[in-house]
Amino acid sequence: MRNSTFFSQFKSLTKFILVIVLLFFSFIAQAQTVTFKGNTNLIIDSNKSCPGSQQEGPLGVYLPYEFCNTTGVVSAPLTATFTFTGTGYALGGNQVASQNVGILGVGECKTIYWFIIYPCAPEAQVGNVTVDLVDDGGATLASSADVLITEKGNSASATGLLGTQLLTSENGIGQISFYDVQYEFGNTGAGDDINFQPVGNTNFDAECFQLVGVEILESDFSCISVGNLDEMFFTIDAACAVSGSGNFVKARFFFQLKCVGSSTEAQPYAYGQSGTPLKYSGNFDSVPLTVLPPTVNYLNITKTVSPTTAPAAPTT
Repeated sequence: MRNSTFFSQFKSLTKFILVIVLLFFSFIAQAQTVTFKGNTNLIIDSNKSCPGSQQEGPLGVYLPYEFCNTTGVVSAPLTATFTFTGTGYALGGNQVASQNVGILGVGECKTIYWFIIYPCAPEAQVGNVTVDLVDDGGATLASSADVLITEKGNSASATGLLGTQLLTSENGIGQISFYDVQYEFGNTGAGDDINFQPVGNTNFDAECFQLVGVEILESDFSCISVGNLDEMFFTIDAACAVSGSGNFVKARFFFQLKCVGSSTEAQPYAYGQSGTPLKYSGNFDSVPLTVLPPTVNYLNITKTVSPTTAPAAPTT
């Protein structure tokens, strides 16, 4: 009788442990995360006519999404897919909807950027974004659904005035080009936020010049630290607030060159909440656009055959 009770309890315990193990492995197989790292409010200039051929102000923005592997095991090959709905919203510059994330190691994260264009009218126009993380078998492992909305704002001399801009000379296919942009800020208080953007013009070629990274090179803000990677959007707390003029941030944007003979132009800007309403770079429309020069294919493959060393055809 005692043996029967013992084996019954042992059997129940075994089943319980098996269920826990199965649940654990099921959990870690699905525990990747997708996180939107940008600003859901998109600025439209309240003082400019819209629509029109001479539309001023930015109407393009990069949306950064971070993909992290928190499963405890190396991931399968992963792909990120971008789905968009909303009147006047679209992927810009032939930006592809699906991008390769690759294999993520344990605890590894990777940020992917999509360039979109958005409508200048009416205000409060909504765009709905869904980004899915998909494995090589087509299974969706994680998703992020986000709502964008347009908001009127003003250009302002205290919000991200564009300073020096430097573009590296790399223009070979497959190379990474560095685009350094300096922004200058005035009074920026607790609760404000800042969004750094390399491109605001809607004719930018995002397909051939693919944004693959961001690094902060210089900063007068304690919460925007030098060396920070893959962050474009920052919230200012009390310890980080600054006053007066001449508060600088320099950001480096990394673009991978993907097409032969392509050229484009970029107009960077910064925008964010600085009091009320939203504000953006006061000299956005007056600073000349930066031209990214035509890309070149430097890879050449040649083949030679020497008749004196070629093996003879076999005889039958």
